[in-house]
Amino acid sequence: MRHFILLMIFDKEKARLLAVKRAESDSAFGGMWGLPGGGVNDGETIDRAAARELKEETNLEIEHISSEPFLELTLTIKDTPILLTVKFAS
Repeated sequence: MRHFILLMIFDKEKARLLAVKRAESDSAFGGMWGLPGGGVNDGETIDRAAARELKEETNLEIEHISSEPFLELTLTIKDTPILLTVKFAS
């Protein structure tokens, strides 16, 4: 099963949620808007994957990440089982 992390990052002062637009070349979600995040590599912690993905996609760094997930669910995309974890970060 593949594991993915997504981050919910709020700007409290402006009441905004950070979203990223996926590259058109993304075979699953090309051109769609979504939360920053991506796959967790073998041997990588969820929090480390979250920090890496946020840096890769936005060039931002995490100051704080919630210890408990906001949401965890298992789903299947294109016949591949996926564990999806969503956490709050700032």
